[in-house]
Amino acid sequence: MNQLSTAWVDITQSVRHYKLAFFLGWRDSILRYRVAKIGPLWMMIQTALWVGAICFFFGPSIGKNDPQYYIYVAVGISLYSTFLIFISEGVSVFIREASLILNVPNPFFIYVLKIAVKAIIQIIMTIPVIATVMLIAGKPLTSTSLLVMPGLVLCVLFGIGVTLLLGTLGARYRDIIFATHALMRLMLFITPIFWIVTQKTGLRTLIAEINPLYHLITVVRQPLLGILPASHHWYIATGSVIAALALGILIFSWYRGRIAIWL
Repeated sequence: MNQLSTAWVDITQSVRHYKLAFFLGWRDSILRYRVAKIGPLWMMIQTALWVGAICFFFGPSIGKNDPQYYIYVAVGISLYSTFLIFISEGVSVFIREASLILNVPNPFFIYVLKIAVKAIIQIIMTIPVIATVMLIAGKPLTSTSLLVMPGLVLCVLFGIGVTLLLGTLGARYRDIIFATHALMRLMLFITPIFWIVTQKTGLRTLIAEINPLYHLITVVRQPLLGILPASHHWYIATGSVIAALALGILIFSWYRGRIAIWL
């Protein structure tokens, strides 16, 4: 109980210092583009190139020349890039911040919030791409589109929980970092980002249904397509968020006192 209380104090202090988390996340997002003339706009360009390439090469082969397929892919790529930040960078979040952790008495959770800020910036920078694709496809926003907001909140909360969980374990077991990077390469293909779940049964459908990223992406993507997500998508997405946060806080509370030693 004492460990859980200490972890909770760390988390609440980090939330109070959200301005520092925002600064750290913004600095990291901008710093990598410091020598580029157009700066963070490269995030937007990369997403646009991904969407264009996938739609051009994969669209005809799966029989999807429908302009709505472009929206399907654009939202999928945008959210997968967001999860990539949470998971691939989150697994080494404490290792990357070793110098600050060992020299500056900041609460540890603030570095998890920094990753969340970077992920939110990624989402913001890809909104123009999605908006442009929707405009080209002639798909207007509807009242159903408002469900995008709770869907995005679920995605961010899930990412925070996963970052806290993997970041803590990654500080102790370094093999988890390499395993996570390998897994995310695989997840690009087993998550319905550019392919569509068309059957109610089958191996591909089963793989998609047990993949929490599929449900989290669906509760954001379908409202933009004017479709009301089925209730089971909301249930699984919400359950995944609760599980990720609960496991993340639990593991963090157990090992928080040892993170600095592992670094």
